[in-house]
Amino acid sequence: DKRLLPVLDETLADFDNLEIVNGDVMELDLKKLIKEKFEGCDNIKVCANLPYYITTQIIEKVLTESKVIDEIVVMVQKEVALKYTSDYKSPLMYMIEDMGTIEYMFTVSQNVFIPAPHIDSAILKITINKEANLDLYKVLNSAFKQRRKTIYNNLKQEYQNALDVLNENQIDQKLRCEQLTLEDYQAITKSLYKHTI
Repeated sequence: DKRLLPVLDETLADFDNLEIVNGDVMELDLKKLIKEKFEGCDNIKVCANLPYYITTQIIEKVLTESKVIDEIVVMVQKEVALKYTSDYKSPLMYMIEDMGTIEYMFTVSQNVFIPAPHIDSAILKITINKEANLDLYKVLNSAFKQRRKTIYNNLKQEYQNALDVLNENQIDQKLRCEQLTLEDYQAITKSLYKHTI
């Protein structure tokens, strides 16, 4: 939003330790930005008020495109925060489980905004302990392509040896994607990418 630039220039004029980069986060080259601006930093955090309609895409981008971010603290729609910290299963939730932890910090009332939105928000904290396994990410996205289909029917579209891999890891081919554990997906990934090397 270019309209914010003059406002930020005025309100942040006394600070010489920040730089405003105006652009679309989904088009931003995170690796390049971090290398240019934070070379040598060993404690990088992302803090943001996320657009509700692309919350998942932005968090996935940060998790999968950077190897040096330690923590993500974001404000999201309260219902989304509750879903993300429940038993809800999705590729993103498995990735967060694989990489670290997610925590519901606190609720932010709609009444603190002007004008007030129709919903409450919440602060989420994601602590990252290891870099993303991009092979696992590919397997998860294949597995969740169509939630109503079985794990086998989803995986076979991408991997010809899907049935052999499921059998090898003693995973019932009739299960649905959300019925598998992270350990199941890690085992599937290890087998799939062992075979394709």
